[in-house]
Amino acid sequence: MGVKPGVSIYLKGVKLTKRKGFAQANIIGKWQRKYRGFLAEEPWFILTNLTELKLALLAYKKRFGIVGEAW
Repeated sequence: MGVKPGVSIYLKGVKLTKRKGFAQANIIGKWQRKYRGFLAEEPWFILTNLTELKLALLAYKKRFGIVGEAW
């Protein structure tokens, strides 16, 4: 999906389906360069209904207790 270390992406209005019918959501892809001295092996993908990348990342940080500017 084009996510590389140090890069974030925000895909808006993606149609998702498991069965008949569709639902729309937004997808964030983020690949942290380093966190606590370690290189991340792969990106994170977050499914959200929040309308902006910054808001979604802040909510994710709060939810999982991520402290500092690393994220």
